[in-house]
Amino acid sequence: MQEKNRDESKVKVHILNKEYTIKTKGHSPQYVRELAAMVNEQMELIQKQNPILSRDDVALLVALNLADQLQKIKQDYEELTNLIEECRGV
Repeated sequence: MQEKNRDESKVKVHILNKEYTIKTKGHSPQYVRELAAMVNEQMELIQKQNPILSRDDVALLVALNLADQLQKIKQDYEELTNLIEECRGV
């Protein structure tokens, strides 16, 4: 029998009044709950602004918003890394 990894746990979260059980490995339950709260907050905001959208459409818009934020952070990181390298070369 395979031994269960001790770092693995299940966390129940609620997003748009629906309960999900998330399996997590290497992250604390609190961290997973914080992520779920962030997603829930963004989904509630979009749903309030666009009440006719389906749950799937709301989730898609949140995913696009998060992808946009991630891309901007990656670009900022790359610019800062390049600036640091330029400063080191001076």
